[in-house]
Amino acid sequence: MAQTAYANYKGFQVSYDTGTHRFDVRYGAMGTILESVGVEQRTRRGAEALDLDAFSETTWTSGEESENGHGIWLRVRYSGGSIRNELVLTFRLTCDTISVIYEWPGEEDLRLSGRIHWGVHPAVDTFPVNLNRTGFDLRAALGPASGHAENALFDRQSDSALEILDCRFVHLVYDWDLNDYRIRLQIPSQDKSQTFRIRVHHRVYQERFGIAYKPYNRKNTFGTPPSGWMTWYAVQFDACEDTVLENARWMASHLKPYGATCIWVDWEWYHKDFTGTHREGVDVFHPDLERYPRGLAHVAAEIKKLGLIPALWIGASNDVNQTDFIRDNPGVVLCVKPSWCGSYFLDPSHPKVLCEYIPAAFRQLLDWGYQALKWDCFPITLQLCDENHGRFHDQGLSSEEALRRLVQKARDTVGEDFYMLSCSGANFRQITMAMDLFDAMRIGGDIFTWDEFVSQCIDRVMRYYAFHNIVCLNDPDNLVIRPQYNTDDEAISRVSLVGLLGLPVTYGDNLPALPEDRVALLRRVTPPLNIHPLDIRENTFDGRIVKIWLSICMPYEQWHVLGMMNVQDHPDEVLVNLQADVNLDQEDPAEYLVFDFWNKHYMGSFRETVPIRLRAHATRVLSVRRKLNRPQIVSTSRHISQGAMEIQSITWDNDRHILSGISSAVASE
Repeated sequence: MAQTAYANYKGFQVSYDTGTHRFDVRYGAMGTILESVGVEQRTRRGAEALDLDAFSETTWTSGEESENGHGIWLRVRYSGGSIRNELVLTFRLTCDTISVIYEWPGEEDLRLSGRIHWGVHPAVDTFPVNLNRTGFDLRAALGPASGHAENALFDRQSDSALEILDCRFVHLVYDWDLNDYRIRLQIPSQDKSQTFRIRVHHRVYQERFGIAYKPYNRKNTFGTPPSGWMTWYAVQFDACEDTVLENARWMASHLKPYGATCIWVDWEWYHKDFTGTHREGVDVFHPDLERYPRGLAHVAAEIKKLGLIPALWIGASNDVNQTDFIRDNPGVVLCVKPSWCGSYFLDPSHPKVLCEYIPAAFRQLLDWGYQALKWDCFPITLQLCDENHGRFHDQGLSSEEALRRLVQKARDTVGEDFYMLSCSGANFRQITMAMDLFDAMRIGGDIFTWDEFVSQCIDRVMRYYAFHNIVCLNDPDNLVIRPQYNTDDEAISRVSLVGLLGLPVTYGDNLPALPEDRVALLRRVTPPLNIHPLDIRENTFDGRIVKIWLSICMPYEQWHVLGMMNVQDHPDEVLVNLQADVNLDQEDPAEYLVFDFWNKHYMGSFRETVPIRLRAHATRVLSVRRKLNRPQIVSTSRHISQGAMEIQSITWDNDRHILSGISSAVASE
C-alpha cells in the first residue's frame, strides 16, 4: 500500500509518494516549488534498468541532523528487489537548501523530470537564468526562453531565485498549455551515489550588487522600452520649436507605423552652450523663448496631436541663473561653480529644496503636458555634494541620502507610473544610487564616434546589462548612425546591439536628412522588444568580438538569434559553436537552419559549428532554428528578432501538408 513520506524544516516541506515514486517540495509563501519530480530515464552504462516498482518493500524514516542539529533528514528505503538489493533515497533539509541523494548499486546516470514553480506570474516575471556563469558574452531572452546553461528560475517581483545544482544538465522548458515550467535534469553517478541540490536565494540583486531593489514598473508611461527621437545628438544647440516639430512630424509619418512612440526635448531648452550660464530670465522654470517662442506647453501639445508622447530633459539639482527661488532663499545654494550644465548648485539636504523647489519644478513639467522626463547632472552633483558636504544644511545626511530624498520627492510629485530616466552615466555608484526610484538609467557618456560607442556603450552594457528590465531599463544613449560618424558596417553594429538586447531605441540623427538606407536600419529595431538578461552578473568582453545570444520563446516556436560584432580595426574570422555560443543542448543531434539577417542570405544547415567572416567594425546577425522535417520559417525581414515582433501564430497541418500563420505588417511593406 502506497504511503506518503513527509519532512519539514523551516520553510521547506517534502512529500514523497511511495506509490508513484515522485516527490513534491513546498517552500513558504511560494507554495509548491517542485511538483511530481521522479526518475524518468537513465543514460545506460550497465545492462540492467532501474525499476522502482520491482522492489517489494518500501519504508521511510526521518530525524534531526546529528552534526549540528540544523536540519532534518528524510530517508526512503526500497528493498526486496529481484534485480537490485536496495535503493535509498535521502532528502536533507536545511534553511535554504534541500539535498536529494539516490544511493544504489547501479551505474546509470539518473534522469528526473517534473514541474517547477517560482513566483506568482510565470512567463511574465519568472525567468530561467544562470546565477554564476562566466564568459565574454551577453545572453538575453524574449519570453520564457531558456538554453542549456540555465539552472535557476528568478522572480523579478520578489528578487529571489530557485536554483538546481550539481547536475550534469538542467533543462527548464516553459509549457504554454500549463502556463508553467517543466524541468528535466540528469544526476551524475559517483561512487554509487547520485546527488543534486535545490537551493533558494533571497535578495539576489540586493546582496549581489548592494542596491536598493524594486522591480521594473511595467505600468509606466511606456511599459516596454521606448523608441523615439531626441534633440541633442541630432541637432544639438540648433534645437528649437521648428526643428523639434519637423522631426516629430517626419517620425510620425515614417517611423511611428513601425512602433516609434516619443519625442525627447533635451537640455537645449534652457542651455545655449557648455558654459553653464544663460541670459537673464532663462532657467529651469523659463525656457529660452528665442528657441521656443510659444513655450514648451505648445510643443508638447503639438507632439500629442501626432499621437506621440512628449518627454523633457531637466537638471533639477542646479541652474544656469539665479531663479526667483534662489533669490528668495539664498541659503539653498550649496556652491556656485560654473560647469557644463549650470552654475548654481542647490543643497539637496535643505528642506526648502526638498519641499518647495523640487515639487514646483516637476509640477511645472506636468502642467506643460510632458509624460516622461530625463533627469540629468547626477555625476557632477554627487561629486560637488561630496566636496561641499561640510556646507550641507543637514550634515547628518550623506550625499546619496540627500539626493535620493530629492528623487523620491520628484517621484511623489509626478506619480508612480510616470516614466523617469536617470542620466547617471559615470560609474557604478552614480548609476545605482537611486535606480529603484527610476524607470531607466543612462549607463554611459556621449557616443558620437565609434570609439565612444565602444567605451561608453558596449563596455557599459556588458557591465550593467543584468539590471535591464529587472530593476530598470538600461539606456544606452542615442543611436547615432549618420554617415558623419559611421560607415555602413558601424551603423549596422550600433542598431544590432540595441535591437538584440531590447534596449530603448533613441534616434540621434536629424531624421529628414538621414539617408533612406540608414532609416531602414532604424525600422528593423523598432520597436524594442521586452527582452531580459539570462545571466545575473557584471561582465566584460575580450576587446575583439562581442557575442550576443538572444533566445526567443513563443507559443508556436523557440528559436535563437546570434549577433557577432567585430570591434577591431581589422577583419576577423569566427567559428560559431552552436553549443557554446548559442547555448544549445550538447546531447541533441539536431540540425539547425542558419540565416544571415542583414545580408539576406540563407547559410545552410549546421550541427556543430558555423564559420563566419567579419569585416572591421561589422556585425553578423544570424537566425538559428531547429530543422524540422517539413516546411518552416527560417527568417523574416520586418524586425531583427526575425519573427517575434510580427508573427502571431504558425500552424502546420500534417494531413494537408500546409504551413499557415498570422502576421502583422506595416502598410508600406
